[in-house]
Amino acid sequence: MQDVILLVSTSAIFIFGYFLMKKLDVFLENNWNRQETALTYGENSLRIGFSNPFMAGGLADAFETYGKQHPDVSIHIFSGEESELCRELETHKLDIIFLPENTDISKKRIIMHGWCFFVAPQL
Repeated sequence: MQDVILLVSTSAIFIFGYFLMKKLDVFLENNWNRQETALTYGENSLRIGFSNPFMAGGLADAFETYGKQHPDVSIHIFSGEESELCRELETHKLDIIFLPENTDISKKRIIMHGWCFFVAPQL
């Protein structure tokens, strides 16, 4: 009898956990979609990409000052491969990218489209 009660209670806990995780998955997916839309189309956001995330630390004071001067603007910092950052800049998912000075990018292409990028010395 105890085995049956233990089996039923354990099964109930697993079923409850399953449905709870399903609801959590739906919530996280909806939240992710809203954040993705806000980052892609947000007018009051500055999206900055770094090929080396340690470079963002050197600009922390500048970001803090900018945030105080423009409290309605949110700053989003991303890091990734140089090619990925360039692709994100081309598709307007990033506003500014910081790349190492040895990055091979066609300046003609950058100037022609009016994109913004910075070349920084390698750390």
